[in-house]
Amino acid sequence: MTVDDRYYEEKPDPELLALIPDGQRIEKVSALPVSKPRIIGDVGLRGFFQLLYRASKLIKQEKIDFVYIFIPSFYLALIGKVLSMRFGIRYGVDYIDPWVHYFPGSEKKFSRHWFSTVVAKILEPWAVSEASLITGVSESYYNPVLKRNPHLTSIVKTFALPYGWDKSERDVLTRLNKHGYLYRNDTKIRLVYAGAFLPNRWN
Repeated sequence: MTVDDRYYEEKPDPELLALIPDGQRIEKVSALPVSKPRIIGDVGLRGFFQLLYRASKLIKQEKIDFVYIFIPSFYLALIGKVLSMRFGIRYGVDYIDPWVHYFPGSEKKFSRHWFSTVVAKILEPWAVSEASLITGVSESYYNPVLKRNPHLTSIVKTFALPYGWDKSERDVLTRLNKHGYLYRNDTKIRLVYAGAFLPNRWN
């Protein structure tokens, strides 16, 4: 289940659809448009209630055993908690990025980043309080969640899901005839940037 491409601010990459297994059902919902002036850009937040409504409808109509939510958009983790409260359904959260973390400018009170950090610290404990599963790109993405919410260690299962672990994804590259362009055998020097490049604080 996802927000329809029409509501994205960025231009979608259609080749990413090739990573989805054949026959996989996709449910798309609408979202609020980006306003002018731009107040809310987060597509998950703009489509939050539409996603919650569709998820609730599917749970009522069909046999749904588990809800697995990928964040960001971080606010979508709240849907799992709401569905758990309403229907008793189990849910999991996958941390593609950490929700509560330091942003450049977070120390400046009442700034946008400061406000985002404060909201994250309030919402995350509630969102994951009844989760059955917490995963992430690496353990370092979700271990801080367990430290902030120690009660989870006895009720939640965790494991890391690094990118590229699924062989079928590599098969898609072959099918699309995609070739690496960063490692050509020529005289050029190429700098490869992989992963986050956020300010790190060394203690």
